[in-house]
Amino acid sequence: MPEVLAEITEHRGHQRTCSCCGKVTRAEIPADIRAHCTGPKLAGAISFMSGCLHASKRAIEETCDTLFNVPLSLGTLSKLDVDTSAALEARKTGHAGLRAVKVIFKVWNEWKDKPTERSELQAQLIEPAMALCRALERGRDGPDKKVRRFCKRLLKDYGALWTFADVEGVEPTNNHAERCLRPAVMWRKRSFGNHSEEGCRFTERLLTAVQTLRLQKRPVLAYLESAIRNHRAGKPTPSLLAA
Repeated sequence: MPEVLAEITEHRGHQRTCSCCGKVTRAEIPADIRAHCTGPKLAGAISFMSGCLHASKRAIEETCDTLFNVPLSLGTLSKLDVDTSAALEARKTGHAGLRAVKVIFKVWNEWKDKPTERSELQAQLIEPAMALCRALERGRDGPDKKVRRFCKRLLKDYGALWTFADVEGVEPTNNHAERCLRPAVMWRKRSFGNHSEEGCRFTERLLTAVQTLRLQKRPVLAYLESAIRNHRAGKPTPSLLAA
């Protein structure tokens, strides 16, 4: 392994004593230096270990001390998480969008608890929908490249965001879809995926069939038996569509 060296800089504020009055004057260390005890490269590495590798604070503390020869306290590591989070935030657009979304879900939840005509729901969503649109337009025209790209994608399909206000059974979130995909995600984590095209096709077809049947409350084993029987007899695959 290559030798990893951390460059540690010590800052000192000189002091002098006045020969006439005896007053001690100390040089002040600049505020931007006192604000952070780690450079951005080490802070980025620590944030990666914490957020992506799910390492504990004590494990990161030991790693920094053992591998980088940089002793850091647990409190410093926690503060670095906050610092990195703030550095990654697209503040104005994000805050405006969050405010609008908070109102949207408040209206939706209140309507679900005491449902009235959909026209009333749609009327209550007009103002927060306009606020969200304005926030996205500001982000689209802003200086941050990633924020611009994100806002452009949302504005392109902006009308589709409000399907839940018009169509019965459609939710404003993708929670249901995420729950349906979760078995596939967990399978991939446990098995590390497939190593052949045939394996990929088997997995995607089986998981699709099983999840679709469960949503329709149809017996899974009976369908798989019927599908295999038809295949061996040269007959069409049974339909997954509900009758």
